[in-house]
Amino acid sequence: MEDYYDGASPLPRLITSSKLLPPTLLLQALDDPWVPAASAIQLQASLAERQLSGLEQTLQIQLTARGGHNGFHSPGDNLNHGCWSDRLACAWFNSRLSLNQA
Repeated sequence: MEDYYDGASPLPRLITSSKLLPPTLLLQALDDPWVPAASAIQLQASLAERQLSGLEQTLQIQLTARGGHNGFHSPGDNLNHGCWSDRLACAWFNSRLSLNQA
């Protein structure tokens, strides 16, 4: 089973890739019961090292203490404004659009 997950994981390719990836936001909750945060933490550390080396990064990782598995909700979320992760994603997309228009 471990061989399957090791082979199916994009983590090694993301860490070692020299190709510039499309802009990507990865949101990971540290308390996710299904997707362990260890891979996201490892990838974040690798990206930080690469950035110190002067390599451009297009992958942004946002780690949160809570959120579970697809449960990024907080007090004050409502139908008109969505949950905070929706607002985060919209702000990220808008920032990418602003960069492309500059």
